[in-house]
Amino acid sequence: MLIDISSCIPLTRHDFSSLPKEGVNVVKRFTAGGIEIIFEKNPPSDSGEDLVYIHYSLIAKSGDDTVCVVSVESLDLRSLASSLGESVKEIQREYGTRGFLAPAHLVIYGNGEKEEMEGLSIELRDEYVLPYMMDFLLDALDCADDVVPLD
Repeated sequence: MLIDISSCIPLTRHDFSSLPKEGVNVVKRFTAGGIEIIFEKNPPSDSGEDLVYIHYSLIAKSGDDTVCVVSVESLDLRSLASSLGESVKEIQREYGTRGFLAPAHLVIYGNGEKEEMEGLSIELRDEYVLPYMMDFLLDALDCADDVVPLD
């Protein structure tokens, strides 16, 4: 996904129910090429929906507009089981896990679209996830500028 900041459609919570709530559980802030980037850990979804568990999010803002979001997400199997009227054990079997979350994967939101990327093969720790997600975000924004921490 390639996003042209000058002509893209800003993202709102009405676009996708799984977008993260901005400004909650902020870990760090950055800037790159005039874009503010907010790194969040375990933010709730902006819609309040609990079907998707958000491990991490990078939110890119141009002025007041959110132009791109890169998130590491998992499906919450308890919520899925409840909404389907199935047992959690049955859903866990289908997903091949004993935990309550499906395997994590990367998702990119931008210009009115949602693109699900690969599953993660890295450990879910800030120091590994942040550079991994930042690469995807900067590629989506076609930004080659240096990332500068604000905090």
